Amino acid sequence: MKYILLMAALVLILGADVAEITQQEYKKIHHNNFKMGLKTQEKSYMHRIHKVDETQAKEIATKETNEKVSKLKLEHRGRVLFYKVYTQHNYLEINAMDATVMKKDKI
Repeated sequence: MKYILLMAALVLILGADVAEITQQEYKKIHHNNFKMGLKTQEKSYMHRIHKVDETQAKEIATKETNEKVSKLKLEHRGRVLFYKVYTQHNYLEINAMDATVMKKDKI
């Protein structure tokens, strides 16, 4: 029981320092209307509110992995806006609001 409480507290502490988008920004990205034109509006809105540019994300990924970036995509999970970055041997998730590396995996 203590182990479960300790793990839950750890998850809350580690997850608390991720920069997130506001509730209003989240509602503009996520809605219940699934028309094709709205998807492009969502993507353009995500590109308007991010604080880290694509070139900055590429530089961060190159510094982290010492490899050239092969694919870069701006996405969101919940209220966290991030870049999915693929290199030849690595996969990175870079926060688009404060430029921190959230996840780094070998492919």
